[in-house]
Amino acid sequence: MSTDAPKTFAELFDFYKNEVKPLYAAVQVDYGKMPVEILNEINAAFDHISRLWIYAGKETEESAVSKAYGHLKRSCLDIFKLGALKAFDRIKDLRRITTLHLIDNGEFVSQLNLLEYEIEKGSIDARRFEGEPERGFGEWKSVYEKCISLRELYCSKNIPWAKSEAAKISRNEKWKTFILGVVSGLVSGLAVWYIVKLLS
Repeated sequence: MSTDAPKTFAELFDFYKNEVKPLYAAVQVDYGKMPVEILNEINAAFDHISRLWIYAGKETEESAVSKAYGHLKRSCLDIFKLGALKAFDRIKDLRRITTLHLIDNGEFVSQLNLLEYEIEKGSIDARRFEGEPERGFGEWKSVYEKCISLRELYCSKNIPWAKSEAAKISRNEKWKTFILGVVSGLVSGLAVWYIVKLLS
């Protein structure tokens, strides 16, 4: 698809079909619903399109397409930003698993660290370029692509194994703590008994 802004309805609907629809389908999967801010932008875009027919002759197709395109792009930007927020939630969730370093001899953690850095840095850079619409859009899109890579990491088949290993280690630690508590209690009790016996 061309990176130029669409000028006709055919080009606008090409952008809608290839960019907007896949993004809003993904956000619906992540959140179980369509966030209101995205619906508002899509609604505003189609309102601009409808005005060409409602107020026939008062606006050109190119003008209506330009306004609608602006709203559709903002809906994509909202989705990119929600994707980054979801990625940070997934990173926190993964970091709770104490045995991640066991997956692929530590390679999993290296990939996670790199993606976290790239998403953080990319988000900061993308914010700086939001005043330049095309560049800002491209920067946020790049961040979103990293979020997709993180989603794939988050859904790794090795995660359930790592969680079960962490649970085993946790159970073992609890048993060790319990046994040490019992042994130290017995030793303390015997020591007190011995001291009392010596003093009596």
